[in-house]
Amino acid sequence: IDWRSVLFFGLPGMLGTLVGAWLGGLAAETIQLVVFGGVLLAAALIMLRKPGNTEAINDSSSQRSPAWKIGLEGILAGILTGFVGVGGGFLIVPALVILGKLPMRLAIGTSLVIIAFQAAVGFTKYEFYLEANNLSVDWQTILIFAVIGIVGSIIGRQINTRLNQQKLKSIFAGFLLLLGGFVIVHEGGKYLHAAAPASTPPGIVHSNHIQTKSLISVHINKGEK
Repeated sequence: IDWRSVLFFGLPGMLGTLVGAWLGGLAAETIQLVVFGGVLLAAALIMLRKPGNTEAINDSSSQRSPAWKIGLEGILAGILTGFVGVGGGFLIVPALVILGKLPMRLAIGTSLVIIAFQAAVGFTKYEFYLEANNLSVDWQTILIFAVIGIVGSIIGRQINTRLNQQKLKSIFAGFLLLLGGFVIVHEGGKYLHAAAPASTPPGIVHSNHIQTKSLISVHINKGEK
């Protein structure tokens, strides 16, 4: 674990998470999910386009991003993860690899510590929001996802040890592309469908037009009589 990144990325990120969670409480669910999908796609493209060797990390401070830059990245990542209500590994890992100059495996381990801090802050903020709206946390769903996540992390750990850094990076980016594309298509389609004005089928419009003309004709004929 790179504790320098935990300190300068994670702590400012907790502040950003509070701001993002507050903004998330004001936004519609569909908007949150579309933003989530867009961020996933952006992170995936950055991971795929960025060349370079991530097998080793140079301990020289000249090769590392300055503390203020890491802190700014942490705040922005915290705002986004707090807004969409997720742990943020999809965003924190690329940020640590590309901007923090960490190798992939070190970035994954470091991100878990940062995610734990940010998730705790975000959960606390959303808990107040739920109570204010007479809602509650679905602990049964949390338990199910936690068990599945633990099993998945064990399997992922075994796969991780058998892949080189570049291949692991490409797989991670591909997963982000698929998930981001699905979220945007699914939620964007729902948003456009809901925003579209209700239209009357052409056959009904034509029928109503004929009925209206008939009523007018009858009224005129009665007047002439």
